[in-house]
Amino acid sequence: MEKPNRDDKYAHSEDLKVNFEELIAAGNSLKTIGQIMELIGAANLFSLNERPTPGDKQVVSGIALQTIGQIIQTTGIFQQLGEPSDEVMLQGQKNEITGTSLKTAGYGLETAGGINLFNEEQESVPPSLNFIP
Repeated sequence: MEKPNRDDKYAHSEDLKVNFEELIAAGNSLKTIGQIMELIGAANLFSLNERPTPGDKQVVSGIALQTIGQIIQTTGIFQQLGEPSDEVMLQGQKNEITGTSLKTAGYGLETAGGINLFNEEQESVPPSLNFIP
């Protein structure tokens, strides 16, 4: 019985690595589409308000920032696929990190806006309960 070649083991791991990287890229593509849909929906929903509040604007701005971040992150992930040059790989990593940072800031802004909307609704007489994305 022949022992498996050590190189075969790592070749199989490399194939799995590529498959998982492609799965991550596909998942991020779906998240990007969903994020764009959320932005369109939120912007249109809040445009129906005759008098947008600061909370409305913060929520939409936060979602817009998340969308920009998601697009940059996904671009960075795709830059890292295949066999890119070291320069392209590093730029892809930078884009992925930058996108994640923008998304994080966007979540903070959206959260602050949601809190403001919640407080505005509690103070209104009669209370008006609106959808907060």
